[in-house]
Amino acid sequence: MPWENALLNEDFEQAEKIDLESTSSTNRPLKERGRVVVVFDKAYSEHGLAVYGAVHLLASQLGNVYSYEIFCACAYRGPKFSGPFRVTVSQPEHGLAALSAKVIGRIRRLLTSCWILESNERWESNLEQGEERLLERLIDADNILAVVVFSTDPSFALRISRWAHIFTSTEAPHLVVVTPNDRIDGRVSADLKWLGVNILRDGDLVVGRRQAATAEDGTTPVGEAIQSVFSFLPASEYPRQLTTPSKQIHWPTWIGRKLPHPARVRDIVLFLRPDWINCGSGTTFENLARWFRQRDALLIDVGIWPYRKNFDASGRADRVESEQRHIRAALYFSTRMSTSAQHFVRQFAGVFRRFPRTLARQKSFQHSLAAKPNLMRKAIRSAKITHIYLNHYFTYDYAREFIAGRPFFLDTHDVQTVNFIHYNQLNTLTRRVDRFDKSLRDEMEIAGKARKLCFVSEEEMDLAARFISREKLDYVLPLPQVSPCLEKSLETPARLLIVASNNPGNVQNLHWFLTHVWPAVLGLCGERPAPLLQICGGIDRAMPETRADGVHFVGVVPDLRPYYEECALVILPVIIGGGVAIKTLEAVLHGRPVLATRHALRGLPSSVVEAIGYEDDPFEFAKSLLEIVTNAAHYAEQTERSRRARELLVRHSFYDVLKCGVDSVRLPPQPPR
Repeated sequence: MPWENALLNEDFEQAEKIDLESTSSTNRPLKERGRVVVVFDKAYSEHGLAVYGAVHLLASQLGNVYSYEIFCACAYRGPKFSGPFRVTVSQPEHGLAALSAKVIGRIRRLLTSCWILESNERWESNLEQGEERLLERLIDADNILAVVVFSTDPSFALRISRWAHIFTSTEAPHLVVVTPNDRIDGRVSADLKWLGVNILRDGDLVVGRRQAATAEDGTTPVGEAIQSVFSFLPASEYPRQLTTPSKQIHWPTWIGRKLPHPARVRDIVLFLRPDWINCGSGTTFENLARWFRQRDALLIDVGIWPYRKNFDASGRADRVESEQRHIRAALYFSTRMSTSAQHFVRQFAGVFRRFPRTLARQKSFQHSLAAKPNLMRKAIRSAKITHIYLNHYFTYDYAREFIAGRPFFLDTHDVQTVNFIHYNQLNTLTRRVDRFDKSLRDEMEIAGKARKLCFVSEEEMDLAARFISREKLDYVLPLPQVSPCLEKSLETPARLLIVASNNPGNVQNLHWFLTHVWPAVLGLCGERPAPLLQICGGIDRAMPETRADGVHFVGVVPDLRPYYEECALVILPVIIGGGVAIKTLEAVLHGRPVLATRHALRGLPSSVVEAIGYEDDPFEFAKSLLEIVTNAAHYAEQTERSRRARELLVRHSFYDVLKCGVDSVRLPPQPPR
């Protein structure tokens, strides 16, 4: 199991293991494994003779019954491989190959400008440059005996091990990471062990490779110690440089044919969603991803943002790092509107079967026009997927190709037609607002294609039940994993907190608060010090000219926890929006007193709503705010309200309900065809 602690409401370490082999639709035995893949990171690849020596020793011990496929992160400069061994080397283009690649690149850019090919600027992934070839080598993982990774950074080996698992039917190849470090980060080590990876220490000192992981001050080793230390270079090929040579590795002991292979992780989940990370939906995606990982699953994460703007290459590292921090997918793709005429033709061919007459259908059709690069298509079709999990109904048309008629789970998040009405969104064809019933009918027609659906609001689930059998519907709130803050006494002036991302609904909500509530708060203060309000989140970009006494726009922060810790009251001034307000869940679970409107509590169980209480009148809202932060008795009462609400939320078995729904769409571990 991964290193994380179990989520609230469920002991995931006791999760039932399903016999993957028995669920296979074919149950045919795997073919004989005849390939060994050896990967060298840049630090290793720069020493050509070390690469040659390591491969020569491995091949000489395992024999010529296998083919050896070598991947180097930079150009291989070692000797040519000769003898009875079948060795192929993949590496970045250089020399004539690099020149040819430049010419092909120019031709490709020309064809892209003519909308013939897919632009590389309309999609990105967590693959580094040149790793596409490595991924393609791992697609036939059932035919691979072992994947051996030589790397100074074990997290590099972790990514490769995840890829090996997602293309495996029942048993993964033998997985080994060789590193010169004497210690390895604890979290990385735990995940490697979860995937069945053996971690070995390289005892051969080669100039340019660091040999120990140290703390930031460079003095104390960190992480878990690596016990098994070996030499991976034959002295005849690479003269030993250590005064006391390490024990020679005996590869059949670690990756021999007769050794049992590590079991594949329980589930491989195709997780399709809008590409919204830095908002409330992003928090939901993070909670769901954590829940899947703790059920022994790896994710293929596809984020869709179907607009014409190209990706900015300079920000790629930050975007990928953000996804890996929040969702930690084994394979991640993010796409924007396609530049491929062929893709557009395929999508428009279905227009007459499902004409986008309403905004609900137009939203789904728009998302279907996002890019589908060939590498992503090939990877998803080859992955041994057990669950197809769609987030938001409008991702269905994009995902149709990958669903291929198989059962899938739809997390609606909220009924989008409600948001269309609230935000006064216009139909692209008529330039008018759609009738609610027509748009809702079309949305439910798409949503009803799922075998199981979950909603984050009981009211919206009742709305869907007018069109979809209630047996297919569930009410699920994916609670964040949040520990309550320590108790805090009142201070003067009191600190208030609002969390809001940059979207039209939040702009209207905050405008209402700053226009109608905050002036009343300042007026009621009189001679007393006014509270200090901090507003965290990307909403500062939407309101750059907004100024108010005592209000500070903090912007996007890496961690909200310190702001919850130091505030006396969390303000939830929500007057518009559908589904459930994720910020409300987070505020309650942090255990801080909250002051909310009724709409901020939409979708929550009635017992939780009653425990928290609410105010909708702007003046009464302002009075309640000041009473809570200036009167110790009122402050204690509101703190107790939040504590009761938190307990009620935690008692709801949301994840039990989600588990039943997700398991109902579980697939045999075979790729879609």
